[in-house]
Amino acid sequence: MTFLDAYFFAKDFHADPPSQWLDALIIKFEKRLRLESQLNDTAESVNAQAQFLEVLKTKRPILAFLDTHPEFALHFRQQTDLLQPYPDPDYERYGWSCLVADVEAFLTPDWEAFVAEEFEAERFYYLKFTWRYVDIMPAGVRRLIINKLEAKLEKYRLALTSSSLSVEDRLFDYYAELANRIGEKKVIQLVQHIRRQQHEQLTDILESVNKPGIVNFFEILFGGFYYLFYHPTDPKEQHKRKRVMGDFKFTLILLGIIGMLIGVAAHYGSKKREAIQNQREMAKIGFYPSLYFYDKNGIQLGPPFPDTLQTGYDFFQKRIISQDKSGQTFINTSPFEVLLFSDLKVIDAFFNEKEKRQAARHCVWIRPGDTLRWDTHGIPFHLYVGKKISPTIQGKETNMPRFQNPHFRVQPYTAYTIEIHGGFMELLGRNYTMVLRADRMFYVNGQQKYRDTIFSVL
Repeated sequence: MTFLDAYFFAKDFHADPPSQWLDALIIKFEKRLRLESQLNDTAESVNAQAQFLEVLKTKRPILAFLDTHPEFALHFRQQTDLLQPYPDPDYERYGWSCLVADVEAFLTPDWEAFVAEEFEAERFYYLKFTWRYVDIMPAGVRRLIINKLEAKLEKYRLALTSSSLSVEDRLFDYYAELANRIGEKKVIQLVQHIRRQQHEQLTDILESVNKPGIVNFFEILFGGFYYLFYHPTDPKEQHKRKRVMGDFKFTLILLGIIGMLIGVAAHYGSKKREAIQNQREMAKIGFYPSLYFYDKNGIQLGPPFPDTLQTGYDFFQKRIISQDKSGQTFINTSPFEVLLFSDLKVIDAFFNEKEKRQAARHCVWIRPGDTLRWDTHGIPFHLYVGKKISPTIQGKETNMPRFQNPHFRVQPYTAYTIEIHGGFMELLGRNYTMVLRADRMFYVNGQQKYRDTIFSVL
């Protein structure tokens, strides 16, 4: 049990804030805490409990700070609502120097363990959030954050040197963002150095188009045709002709083989392309393809819905759903509209009655740049992205609206089910690259996804 564990134990013990407890309540809590310590009596745990009891009895500033800033204590357990705009803390009201001393004396182990865990799990949201308390952060914790960030960046630098890392690696962008947030000179210089390495890699790739092998190839061809009709008498020139003609004959043989292979490949390739084209045409028929390929499925759309359409409108239930702060939060930072609709197979498997199946179905619209809070009730949903949402007036699922301009790069993933419990999920990106990320583990098509960036639509 750490100091923060003891604090949360006290919060569960009584509804009043611990900083306002009277002596009688403190005595009762001390007896309960000592009873609890018999089950967990390591030296570190006993010391943390003793520290907390001393803080509780002497009403140290840290106790009042924890009570009045619950988001600070909860972020160590990844339970802070990071979407809320929290005001900057006023440390002076607690006595800044005393508060800093208390935090260093009592919270350093909790803070260091939190930082190590967040870096290991690569959860950037909480690492950025914890830096807002840098004014009371122990020096050892600051060094730990900077050292771990520097180690991560150094790993990227070495990987780039060995050409084993993609210059498009998204995790590095988050590390760079965190480095800018911290503002430490050496980590910012390291980020700049890596950026220069990335630029040099791209430059080398572009210059490789004119690599010497291509020039050499044409030199062999031109030299071979030249010596084909010219027979020198000079021994040195004769030796050169022999070498060039040898390379020329080999090149002609190689070109002949390549020509034969191209002819064979062209023959079978045309048949393969025909088969693939037939498969693609067949793949355009069905419910999920009908969201994109209207003409293949007999779909006809009406005019787009008016601009007065609001985020949260449920096309299946014909109403705007109520915002549920305890449910799933979906943030749409992309320039596209989003439809989240329930998985019908799961609903049919769980509900036998038609009325219950109908009540469980949802198809919710989210405006670009808007946020939706809703309760999925544990039912997986699908992602549909595009512009100009319109009613379906003819064809399959006429109660299912469709986009006049669907985002075809999302099309392969619309049939995938997405399942997440609580927390928040964000869709961001532009025309050619879109990313779906969350603050916790979730499932895409039954597979677990981790970290912030987990589902890329390229």
